Amino acid sequence: MRKTEMLKRFVKLSSRYIQLAGLRVGLKASAVISPRLAQHWGMRIFAQPAGPRRIRYDYNQYPPFHSLRWCFQPRHRQQQQTLQAYGWGQIDTRPTILLIHGWGGWGLQMGPFVNALLRQGLAVITVDMPAHGHSMGRLATLPLWSEAIEHLFTLQPNLVGAICHSFGGGALTYALTHHARSLSSLRRIALLGAPADMELSLMRFGQALGLSASHTAAIQRGWEEKLHLPFSTMRVEAAVVPKQVAALLVYDEDDPVVGLDELARYQRHWPHAQSLMTKKLGHQKILRDPTVIEAVTQFISGSDPCTMMHTDAH
Repeated sequence: MRKTEMLKRFVKLSSRYIQLAGLRVGLKASAVISPRLAQHWGMRIFAQPAGPRRIRYDYNQYPPFHSLRWCFQPRHRQQQQTLQAYGWGQIDTRPTILLIHGWGGWGLQMGPFVNALLRQGLAVITVDMPAHGHSMGRLATLPLWSEAIEHLFTLQPNLVGAICHSFGGGALTYALTHHARSLSSLRRIALLGAPADMELSLMRFGQALGLSASHTAAIQRGWEEKLHLPFSTMRVEAAVVPKQVAALLVYDEDDPVVGLDELARYQRHWPHAQSLMTKKLGHQKILRDPTVIEAVTQFISGSDPCTMMHTDAH
């Protein structure tokens, strides 16, 4: 069994490496043939989640959910978007917590938090964000996710807290800034490995694909023109967080995706936010660690953990 699992992992990693190598070669070739084509292709790849839409759920570990489907109309798109959501508990009458996955994730990936929240007497909703899981779309942006979050709050007025992973944390921060009235019921949020700057995320994307600085800059210009928004509005320093919202920032020292320098930027901008530091959990295991789940749940339910608490992987 162990050899089989190792073989599967090797095949998976090899496939990703081959795909990445192919993208690098293709983007570099397109830049030589047509910079305009290279810009459009790079824009699309940057906004398109990589990999299959894997939906995994362990019915033996987490309670059954209520399947929900909602439609919303993005401001700058003609076609409606359909969101697949999942609910636990009495979401229409009880204080409810929204779980938001990260880039390339899916709603049920946040399942490890469900039981702990239900034990606190809270209801729970998670959602496949646009272009992820069973929700509609192929491309996604921070403003689009922000609009989806705003729509969820208009549908569910009992939402009082949110637990967000990675890109989902950045989207919620953006939504708090630009859709504060719709999110007025929100009181407590936990951001796990949330990026602080979309321009920095684009730079990492460009480096991973071996793009030139000019090619990466062209992708940014293209998206800024398409969204009618500068990337400078998509960084934590541009965020305006309502005073009634308390925040917990959860970051791992060994996260290869989002570094502690981004945590420091959140801390400088939100000096009253609490911080939870972990080790050896990386970017994904932080979602399944019992110590993290307990600390986040206690914070969301109103019992704050110790500031700058440290925990090692089990």
